Amino acid sequence: MMKKIREVDEENQTVIMVQVENETGIFSERDFSFLADSAFKEKVPIELTNYLNEQIDNLTLEFREIWDNAGNKNSGSWYEVFGDYGPEVFMAWNYAQYIDEVARAG
Repeated sequence: MMKKIREVDEENQTVIMVQVENETGIFSERDFSFLADSAFKEKVPIELTNYLNEQIDNLTLEFREIWDNAGNKNSGSWYEVFGDYGPEVFMAWNYAQYIDEVARAG
């Protein structure tokens, strides 16, 4: 949709804003589909741990505690890096990646 809006409206720019997300979420701990399970078994993306290290002083207290309590690891599974919060952080990261992709398309 975002790509189509850009194609159709690029010259006139009548669409001034599109909210690309609102209340994203699921009703369980995380997505348990085949693709999500495969991704969850992979290591935490280095882009995420690099960002956390770069922004360590700007992280919320709650998130900083989650990462601290798991040992501030820069590599490993979602559980190894974020402890019991691994599934929640996994979903938040992937929601953010998708929403960013949608926004970039427009």
